[in-house]
Amino acid sequence: MAELKEYEVEINGWSTTVQLNDEDAEKRGLTVDDTLDAKAAADAEAEAQAAAEPERLAKEQADEQKPDTVEEKAAPTPANKARTAANKSAAK
Repeated sequence: MAELKEYEVEINGWSTTVQLNDEDAEKRGLTVDDTLDAKAAADAEAEAQAAAEPERLAKEQADEQKPDTVEEKAAPTPANKARTAANKSAAK
C-alpha cells in the first residue's frame, strides 16, 4: 500500500487538508513542498528569522556607534588634572 501524505489545498475557494499518495499528488500538480510538514518547517524557519532580525539590527547599530580610534575611546581629561591638591604645597 502506498504511503499517504497530508497536503493543504484549496478546493472551490475553501482551504482543506487531503491525504494523497505520490501518484495522486502528482496528478493534481502538488509537490513535496506542498505537504503540511514542509509548510510547517518553512513557517518555523520564517519565524526564527523574524525573531533574529531585531537582534541583528541592534548589533549592527551598536557596531556603528563604537569608536574606531584610541582618541575616540579615551575618556576626556578632567580640567584640574595638572593642579596639585589644596593641602599640598607646590614647592617642596
